[in-house]
Amino acid sequence: MFYGRINFSDLNSPLAITDEGIFWGSSYLRPIQHRLLFAEILISKNRVAIFNSERFADEPNGLLDEKFVRDESIEDRIKDYHLRLLDFSAVIIDKELRRISCHASSVIYAPFYLEGVMYFRA
Repeated sequence: MFYGRINFSDLNSPLAITDEGIFWGSSYLRPIQHRLLFAEILISKNRVAIFNSERFADEPNGLLDEKFVRDESIEDRIKDYHLRLLDFSAVIIDKELRRISCHASSVIYAPFYLEGVMYFRA
Protein backbone atom coordinates (compact mmCIF):
# COMPACT_ATOMS: atom_id res chain seq x y z
CA MET A 1 0.00 0.00 0.00
CA PHE A 2 3.11 2.22 -0.08
CA TYR A 3 5.91 2.94 -2.43
CA GLY A 4 8.90 5.17 -1.82
CA ARG A 5 12.58 5.73 -1.33
CA ILE A 6 14.13 6.09 2.12
CA ASN A 7 17.62 7.48 2.59
CA PHE A 8 18.66 6.86 6.20
CA SER A 9 20.75 10.04 6.23
CA ASP A 10 17.48 12.00 5.72
CA LEU A 11 15.76 10.71 8.89
CA ASN A 12 16.15 13.99 10.77
CA SER A 13 15.31 16.25 7.82
CA PRO A 14 12.19 18.42 8.05
CA LEU A 15 8.96 16.80 6.83
CA ALA A 16 6.79 18.07 4.01
CA ILE A 17 3.33 16.52 3.79
CA THR A 18 1.18 16.98 0.68
CA ASP A 19 -1.81 15.26 -0.89
CA GLU A 20 0.68 12.97 -2.64
CA GLY A 21 2.58 11.73 0.42
CA ILE A 22 5.33 12.56 2.88
CA PHE A 23 8.71 13.92 1.83
CA TRP A 24 11.93 14.64 3.76
CA GLY A 25 15.34 15.37 2.25
CA SER A 26 15.70 13.16 -0.82
CA SER A 27 13.35 10.54 0.69
CA TYR A 28 9.65 10.07 0.08
CA LEU A 29 6.86 7.71 0.97
CA ARG A 30 3.64 7.72 -1.00
CA PRO A 31 0.58 5.77 0.07
CA ILE A 32 -1.24 4.10 -2.80
CA GLN A 33 -4.29 6.28 -3.37
CA HIS A 34 -7.61 4.58 -4.01
CA ARG A 35 -11.23 5.38 -3.18
CA LEU A 36 -11.37 2.40 -0.82
CA LEU A 37 -8.24 3.43 1.13
CA PHE A 38 -7.19 6.18 3.48
CA ALA A 39 -3.81 7.23 4.84
CA GLU A 40 -3.10 8.62 8.31
CA ILE A 41 0.10 10.31 9.49
CA LEU A 42 1.00 10.61 13.18
CA ILE A 43 4.01 12.69 14.23
CA SER A 44 5.60 12.69 17.68
CA LYS A 45 8.84 14.16 19.00
CA ASN A 46 10.91 11.15 17.92
CA ARG A 47 8.73 9.20 15.49
CA VAL A 48 6.65 9.47 12.36
CA ALA A 49 4.00 6.83 11.66
CA ILE A 50 2.33 6.52 8.26
CA PHE A 51 -0.67 4.19 8.01
CA ASN A 52 -2.55 3.15 4.88
CA SER A 53 -5.73 1.18 5.37
CA GLU A 54 -8.86 -0.08 3.77
CA ARG A 55 -11.70 2.03 5.05
CA PHE A 56 -15.16 1.47 6.42
CA ALA A 57 -17.97 3.22 4.49
CA ASP A 58 -18.19 6.07 7.02
CA GLU A 59 -14.44 6.83 7.02
CA PRO A 60 -12.92 9.42 4.67
CA ASN A 61 -10.69 8.42 1.77
CA GLY A 62 -7.49 10.07 0.62
CA LEU A 63 -4.62 11.46 2.67
CA LEU A 64 -5.75 12.62 6.09
CA ASP A 65 -4.17 15.60 7.81
CA GLU A 66 -1.21 14.84 10.01
CA LYS A 67 -1.70 14.75 13.76
CA PHE A 68 0.88 15.63 16.41
CA VAL A 69 0.81 13.10 19.27
CA ARG A 70 2.88 11.62 22.10
CA ASP A 71 5.15 8.62 21.31
CA GLU A 72 2.86 6.34 23.36
CA SER A 73 -0.09 7.29 21.16
CA ILE A 74 1.68 5.84 18.15
CA GLU A 75 2.05 2.48 19.91
CA ASP A 76 -1.66 2.58 20.84
CA ARG A 77 -2.61 3.35 17.23
CA ILE A 78 -0.51 0.44 15.93
CA LYS A 79 -2.40 -1.88 18.31
CA ASP A 80 -5.74 -0.38 17.15
CA TYR A 81 -4.89 -1.10 13.51
CA HIS A 82 -3.98 -4.71 14.33
CA LEU A 83 -7.46 -5.09 15.88
CA ARG A 84 -9.27 -3.67 12.83
CA LEU A 85 -11.04 -6.09 10.54
CA LEU A 86 -9.57 -4.41 7.47
CA ASP A 87 -6.30 -4.64 5.58
CA PHE A 88 -3.59 -2.10 6.51
CA SER A 89 0.11 -1.41 6.33
CA ALA A 90 2.26 1.03 8.31
CA VAL A 91 5.75 2.46 8.21
CA ILE A 92 7.17 3.80 11.49
CA ILE A 93 10.24 6.04 11.29
CA ASP A 94 12.14 6.42 14.56
CA LYS A 95 14.40 9.43 14.13
CA GLU A 96 16.10 9.04 17.51
CA LEU A 97 17.06 5.37 17.01
CA ARG A 98 17.51 5.83 13.22
CA ARG A 99 15.26 2.83 12.62
CA ILE A 100 12.41 2.09 10.25
CA SER A 101 9.85 -0.60 11.08
CA CYS A 102 6.87 -1.91 9.16
CA HIS A 103 3.55 -3.32 10.32
CA ALA A 104 0.80 -4.97 8.30
CA SER A 105 -2.44 -6.81 8.79
CA SER A 106 -2.21 -10.59 8.89
CA VAL A 107 -3.58 -10.90 5.35
CA ILE A 108 -2.21 -8.02 3.34
CA TYR A 109 -3.22 -7.69 -0.28
CA ALA A 110 -1.07 -4.72 -1.27
CA PRO A 111 2.54 -5.06 -0.07
CA PHE A 112 5.25 -2.47 0.52
CA TYR A 113 7.43 -1.32 -2.33
CA LEU A 114 10.34 0.45 -0.65
CA GLU A 115 13.80 1.22 -1.87
CA GLY A 116 16.18 1.74 1.05
CA VAL A 117 19.44 3.61 0.70
CA MET A 118 22.00 3.58 3.50
CA TYR A 119 25.26 5.47 3.54
CA PHE A 120 28.03 4.49 5.95
CA ARG A 121 30.63 6.91 7.23
CA ALA A 122 34.13 5.78 8.03
